[in-house]
Amino acid sequence: MPFQASDPSGPDPFAEAERLLGAGRIEEAKFKLHRLTQHPEHGAAACLRLGQIYRRERQALESIEWFQQAAKAQPDWAEAHHELALALLDCQRAQEAVASLQQALALDKAHAGARRTLANLLQAAGHWREAAQEYAELLPVQPNDPTLFQQFGLCCQELGEFQLAEKAYLKTLHFGLDSPELQFNLGATRLKLGRPLEAISTFQKALLQDPLLTLANLGMANAYRQLGDLDSAEACLRRELEINPNCADAAVNLGVLLHERHRVGEAIGCYKKAISLNPHHPILRWNFAIASLLAGDFKTGWNEYEWRWQVKHKPKPKFPQPEWDGSDLNGRALLLYAEQGFGDTLMFARYAPLVARRGGRVVMQCQPPLKRLLAAMPDLQVVAEGEPLPPCDVQAPLMSLPRIFGAALDAEHRWEPYLRVPPETDWKLPAHDATKIKVGLAWASNPHHPVSSQKSVALARWEPVLSVPHCEFFSLQIDPDPSATAVMQSRPNLHGLPARFGDFADTAAAISQLDLVISVDTAVAHLAGGLGHLVWVLLSFSADWRWLLKRRDSPWYPTMSLFRQPQPGNWDAAISEVATHLTELSARMAHERR
Repeated sequence: MPFQASDPSGPDPFAEAERLLGAGRIEEAKFKLHRLTQHPEHGAAACLRLGQIYRRERQALESIEWFQQAAKAQPDWAEAHHELALALLDCQRAQEAVASLQQALALDKAHAGARRTLANLLQAAGHWREAAQEYAELLPVQPNDPTLFQQFGLCCQELGEFQLAEKAYLKTLHFGLDSPELQFNLGATRLKLGRPLEAISTFQKALLQDPLLTLANLGMANAYRQLGDLDSAEACLRRELEINPNCADAAVNLGVLLHERHRVGEAIGCYKKAISLNPHHPILRWNFAIASLLAGDFKTGWNEYEWRWQVKHKPKPKFPQPEWDGSDLNGRALLLYAEQGFGDTLMFARYAPLVARRGGRVVMQCQPPLKRLLAAMPDLQVVAEGEPLPPCDVQAPLMSLPRIFGAALDAEHRWEPYLRVPPETDWKLPAHDATKIKVGLAWASNPHHPVSSQKSVALARWEPVLSVPHCEFFSLQIDPDPSATAVMQSRPNLHGLPARFGDFADTAAAISQLDLVISVDTAVAHLAGGLGHLVWVLLSFSADWRWLLKRRDSPWYPTMSLFRQPQPGNWDAAISEVATHLTELSARMAHERR
């Protein structure tokens, strides 16, 4: 830090020391200043100057001692506390430095140096909101400082306040400060603001300044994806990996993009290469699991699927019992617990009877709406989440059972219906024309699912299906939205659910009275399949791993047929295909019933 200039007017006790310092005669200057430290009027200033000299000489401990003496000699001197904070930072004593800076600002709110040091320190520690507040206090004092605007913008960006961040970055550029990193942050901010074209232009400016800038091509790829230009996005991701081969985020994004384009083999190759460089990256391993399962490589997929606990925002439950390793139970009690959505629980409940054959007692903990249905399965004790658990000897997550069983390929296992309607369920279909084909419909997945919008099909788009003759339709949809309700009210051949329609046992009872269920990828599809009922499922172009690639049938459910979007977003083609098949089925069944 530069030495402070002394006042040339009047007698100056530091004049000789300053002259010696200017001449490079440091030791003599120190001697002069040491003598002044005991002076009643100038002692504090002499201590401060000695602290500055020792700090410049990188003798941090000595500088701290002199700054502490300066603050002790003149306790209300803000600059002494600021200099002490700088020396403490040299020694990595950040907590003490913050206290000194706060003391300096308590003594002098206008001390810009202390405020800026505190802001920089808070920012480096990741305390973005506190740092932003300090920078905001400085902006009116130093309105032409581009670095200040840049730091304020970075804090706003980290806080998700992207409009403020963009304004700050533009001010930085206005005052003449530019850099590849600044252009990158501005591009990332514009991308978050939903302006991908501007983001691409800004990322390109960053790359013109530094063609090897890491993450800029990754940012451009994300922008191109927003625009739907997947070819350009792929090219950007490949350039990013050329520049930065260890960039796990670029590898993950490239794998996901290839996966979505049904180039799953390439995606798996991308993941394998990235895993060799980043073997402990959870999202990378999770995506590798999903791609492997989609490709039918169940052995790899189920092993990698265990990484889900580090990716999902739901920690793995802790039970006192050890986790089951698949060995014979020999009379022991095994606790199986649901861990994800209703559809996952329904799909993997099929393994419970296989567990029972290992010679033990099986307890399943599930979501409350599933309890009555699953309790109808043989050799299974069911408790709902939140209810007391019976004594158990071992435990296992439900979705780990395929790995524990070690089946090489579940597609080779011919699954029999494993769900049944509870005998006490007496739910009946609403009044209808018994001569017609009875078809159940489910058009929307759980609205809280992260990709619900991709899996759901608005009921208004089902018109080709609803117009098929000889059919009576029954909604299996819980809580339809107002637009769906309006469609239902306009069609006398589409019946809603009665108010007393309750849990999945009631849904199973309804399905058992239908000829066919047509559903999007939601729990109803798994329920119908598990019951062994005829079910057709509408799938998005980038369907979930469990439906495999390009198959029209499902190895999990022998009575299921799959109708896929031919292109992303093209539900009309899939709906039209369903309508064609339904027309053929209804005509055949109507003929058989004559």
